[in-house]
Amino acid sequence: MSKKLIPGKDRIKRYLAYSLGEILLVVIGILIAVQINNCNESNKSRKNEHYILTEILSNLQQDGDQVQSILRQRKITQASIIRMAGYLNTPDEIVADTFSYDLAQMLTFERYFPIRTSYEVAKVSGLKVSNKQLRSSIANYYEYEQHSVQTSLKDIESTFLNQFPAISTDHYFIEDYGTFVRLTDYKNPDFIESIQEILSFFIPNHSGTLRKLQEFEDVNATIQEKVAVELEEF
Repeated sequence: MSKKLIPGKDRIKRYLAYSLGEILLVVIGILIAVQINNCNESNKSRKNEHYILTEILSNLQQDGDQVQSILRQRKITQASIIRMAGYLNTPDEIVADTFSYDLAQMLTFERYFPIRTSYEVAKVSGLKVSNKQLRSSIANYYEYEQHSVQTSLKDIESTFLNQFPAISTDHYFIEDYGTFVRLTDYKNPDFIESIQEILSFFIPNHSGTLRKLQEFEDVNATIQEKVAVELEEF
C-alpha cells in the first residue's frame, strides 16, 4: 500500500523550492548588476587613463620642443666659447667680428620652464596609470629629470655671472644680448686675460650642462614613445 504525501508538507516543499528559486534569481541579478557596474567602472577608468596619458604626451612634446630650442643655442654657444679659447691665445690674429659674435653667444642664457600641468593634475588623483613601469618613468621624469636639467641651466648662468662682472666695461658694450657685442679695445691684454679666466671656469661647466641637456632630450623622447605605445593599446 503506497504512502501519500501529507498535503501540508507538499505545500511547504513547493514553497521552499519557490523561495530558493527566488533567492537564486535575486543573487544572479545582483551578480550581473555588479559585473555590469565593474565593467562600467573599468571603462570609465580606461577612458580617464587615456585622457591623462594623452594630455601628458602633449605636455611632453611641448617640453621636448622647449629643450630642443635651448639645446640648439647651447651647441652654438659651446662652439663659440671653444673657438674663443683658441684664438685668444694669439691676440694678433683675433678677428673683431668673430670675437664680437662669440662673446655675444657666451652672454646668452635661456630659462627652462618645465611643462608639467597634466602631471600635476593627474598626481592629485594618484597618477592612475595601469602600466606600473610607465607610471614610474613618468613620475621620475617630472619629479627628478626636469628639476635636474633646470638646475644645470641655472648653474652655468650663475657661474658666468659670478665671474663676468670682473671684466672692465671699458673694452666692450652689449648692444643686443645673443646678437651683438660692440668691442672697443678688444686686444687689450687685461681684457683678454679676464675673458680667458672666465672661459677656464665656464667651458667645463657649460660642457656638463650640454651633456645633461642632450641626455634629457633623449629621456623626453623615450618617454614620449612609451606613452604613445601605451595609448595604442586602448
